[in-house]
Amino acid sequence: MKLGVETGSGLSRDAAEVQRLAPIEVLVGSERFPIVFARCVGGFIAGLGVIGFVALALPLPTIPGFQPFGVAVFMALAVALGLGTLLFPSLFDPRVLRRMVALFGALGIIPLLHFLGPRIEVGIVPIAVGAATAPFWVGRLWAGLFVGMMTIGYSVEMASTSGFPGPASRGLIVIGTVVLAAGFLDWLIGLIRNLATNERTIHRELQEAHTELAAAHGQLADLNQNLEARVAAQVAEIEALNRLRRFLSPQVAEAVLSEGDEALLQPHRRQIAVFFCDLRGFTSFASGAEPEDVVEALDDYYNVVGAVLRRHEATVGAFAGDGIMAYLNDPVPCQDPGGTAVQMAQELREPMAALVERWKRKGFNLGYGVGIAYGYATLGTIGFEGRNDYTALGSVVNLAARLCGEAAPGEVLIDSRTADALGDRLTVAEREVTLKGFPTPINAFQVVG
Repeated sequence: MKLGVETGSGLSRDAAEVQRLAPIEVLVGSERFPIVFARCVGGFIAGLGVIGFVALALPLPTIPGFQPFGVAVFMALAVALGLGTLLFPSLFDPRVLRRMVALFGALGIIPLLHFLGPRIEVGIVPIAVGAATAPFWVGRLWAGLFVGMMTIGYSVEMASTSGFPGPASRGLIVIGTVVLAAGFLDWLIGLIRNLATNERTIHRELQEAHTELAAAHGQLADLNQNLEARVAAQVAEIEALNRLRRFLSPQVAEAVLSEGDEALLQPHRRQIAVFFCDLRGFTSFASGAEPEDVVEALDDYYNVVGAVLRRHEATVGAFAGDGIMAYLNDPVPCQDPGGTAVQMAQELREPMAALVERWKRKGFNLGYGVGIAYGYATLGTIGFEGRNDYTALGSVVNLAARLCGEAAPGEVLIDSRTADALGDRLTVAEREVTLKGFPTPINAFQVVG
């Protein structure tokens, strides 16, 4: 059952009060109850008026003190109010209607007495009917007033009017009977009201549970959808990363994935610091050593240099036998590319010195040199379908490679732009060198310490 107060049917506060007090809502539904209540009250009052007029018109014995004119006026007013309530039920306040039931019901005993005659067996009928029906249409308080006024009025009339047999005993019988009937009806109405309250409570709880279940279902659907989307995105990311890692360094692959497209792989210009490192004496060593010794030496060399490059997020551009080319400031930004490249070279001194010493104990005559240049280069992917490399091209790359080849074992040579970016942080020794592919000698700087 949908209740008007709970579903927001727009009922007034008075109508909501009537719904709370009167269990008729169990039968007719709360949204229609105010109108049904008003029409029933109107019918009851109009019926009293009609009975009054019929009683006045019939040639019945007159009860002492009975005033036909006053009763006629009262009954005319009852008929007018009753018809108005029947025709325009929404205009009447439910609180006023309760008072009208009690007033006209109690005063209507006068024409009923005149109509039914001075007999207790007949007079008790309207009182019993009123006691049985009033609690269904008005609240408990007004039902008690209504039945009480009818009972007292009838008892008084019966005790004070000649022709009524046994006034005292008959009056007690009427009052006792009505009280017992009212008590039984009060218990029955309370039971009905409890059933209605429980029904409302269960219905409200079911609605709340249904709402919560629907909300939980919607949340679960959203979570499943989001989970599926996240899983699909992660799978796509893993597949893209696996494709990129076939030919890109980790820094480039991560940068492409974070940008969401492969625009970074297109050729572009950027200022970078190029870092070259290769081994001294590797050609003669490889020609005379066992292949296993060559692979072992290269693995040790790559592990040492690779650890330093990873620590500074340098991008590896190419491997060429014993040579490693890396650069800084692409795709991972670097605030001080030249200074960071020199710092990498400085950090290589100790582990490479230990590695060279170990090689000597094995009879391997190997050393290493480092060349660093700072300037603009073109970066992008080169290669063919199925095999590409992301690398840097330009004169700055060639300069770093030539400086690396010019460096003595254990020496770090840098160009003038790197030395300028380095400032006074380290001591450098300038010297003029002639490099292959460069038409004139250039100034190089050896990093001393």
